[in-house]
Amino acid sequence: MTVRDLLTHTSGLTYGFMERTNIDAAYRRMRVSDGTKTLRDMVDKLATLPLEFSPGTRWNYSLSTDVVGYLVEQMSGQPFDQFLQERILGPLGMIDTGFSVPPDKVQRFAANYTRGADGRIQLYDDPQDSAYIRPCTYFSAAAGSCLPRPTTCDFAKCFGGAGSSTVCASWAARPSIS
Repeated sequence: MTVRDLLTHTSGLTYGFMERTNIDAAYRRMRVSDGTKTLRDMVDKLATLPLEFSPGTRWNYSLSTDVVGYLVEQMSGQPFDQFLQERILGPLGMIDTGFSVPPDKVQRFAANYTRGADGRIQLYDDPQDSAYIRPCTYFSAAAGSCLPRPTTCDFAKCFGGAGSSTVCASWAARPSIS
């Protein structure tokens, strides 16, 4: 398995929620990501399981990105959240982005809604008791970060070709990120 396999989701890893094979059933049984406290714990669990397929032979959405987060931790000597803040988010001015919402910013944290089985809108994540207001130790490279809507929109503009946002201009100006 190479870093390229991890970055392109051709690593042979999977997710437990796929519910297609015995391998993803083993991910659920071992709580590979659900009950995991750190990226190292997740990698240690993954190391005990077989791959879904030989790396490089197929594409499958997976925990590959989280494994890349673990590799970043190992190579940088920093927790993944700290690395992101110091090397990417801070320089881009994305100061309100992180894996949890600090107590002084909870009042700005929006509720998350979903459609219920009956088709009606229902509260999915209440900001007053959300998991995101508690300290985080599993810094997923694939999911779980919180950022304000204006920052999300600015960041998306970089990929949409708008090119005029502050985030995009900051990003383009940094040779270490380009």
